[in-house]
Amino acid sequence: FDANNDGAISRNEMVAGFAVLDASASFEVEDDVAYMNGTIDESTPFRIMELVYYHPEVKTIIMVDVPGSVDDDSSLRASRIVRNHGLNTHVPSDGEVASGGTDFFQAGVSRTCEKGAKFGVHSWSEFGAEGTDYPRDDEVHQMYLDYCDEMGIPQSFYWYTLDAASADDIHYMTDSELSTFSMLTAPILLPSAEPEALPAVN
Repeated sequence: FDANNDGAISRNEMVAGFAVLDASASFEVEDDVAYMNGTIDESTPFRIMELVYYHPEVKTIIMVDVPGSVDDDSSLRASRIVRNHGLNTHVPSDGEVASGGTDFFQAGVSRTCEKGAKFGVHSWSEFGAEGTDYPRDDEVHQMYLDYCDEMGIPQSFYWYTLDAASADDIHYMTDSELSTFSMLTAPILLPSAEPEALPAVN
C-alpha cells in the first residue's frame, strides 16, 4: 500500500490499496482467452454471462489474480455458468487464486496451470463461526459438497480446505495436493506454454 515508498501508509494509500484488493472481478478479452482479475462478488455471474454472450470466441479464462469471493452463492453460481458453457480455466506462472477463486478455477472443463501458479485455500466463515465449528453432518456443508460432486472434485477436498488453514489465514497447495484432489486435468505446464493452445470444448 506504500505507493510513494516513504515508509508510512497514509489514509489515501490505505483506501487506494483496499480498493484494488476488493475490486470486483473483471475480464479482459484477447483473442480466444479472457484474463480475469479481482474479487468474485454478486456482479460476477452477470459478467460471466456477458462474456458468454458477447464473446463466444472465448474458450479459456486465464485467472491472473483472483483473491477470493465475498459472496459464496454468487461464486458458485458464476462457476456453474463457466462449467455449463464448456469454458476452460488456467492459472499462469505468476498467477494466484485463493479461497473462492480456487473454487471458481475448479469450474473449468480443462483445468491447467503453469509452474509457479498459486492456489490458496482456507476455511470459510460467517457470523463469527468457521466451517470447522459445525459438525460434518450439518446441512451447512451440503452446498459445498454438491459443488464438488458437480465439478468432479472429490468431497475430501472440501474437508481438507476447512482444516488446511483458518479463515484468517491461507494455505497454498503443493503440487502433490493439486494431484491428490484432482485440481488439474493435465500435468503442470512450463511457463513458456501457450494457454491459447488448449483444446476447445463444445
